[in-house]
Amino acid sequence: MAGLKIIERAIRSNPNYARAYNFRGLLRAWNGGSDAAADFELAMRLSPRDPFNYNAKMGLLSRITTPAGMQKRPSGQTGPFGPSLRLS
Repeated sequence: MAGLKIIERAIRSNPNYARAYNFRGLLRAWNGGSDAAADFELAMRLSPRDPFNYNAKMGLLSRITTPAGMQKRPSGQTGPFGPSLRLS
């Protein structure tokens, strides 16, 4: 995935860039990664007043409120938030 590679490069160039950890957590959560929570927690610890921390909080909340996390999805569901909305 090209987006994850770009984010990984941003983290390597600046390991204190909280927003990169936030975005990597979102991508990992979207793909069902179990290590997304660690990225969200680190992003909030590095920059506690970042206005984009709502993403991290939602990611952590979804891990807490679903017993199996985002790994188990009903058939046809394409992400942690359900199928995409189609306007046709």
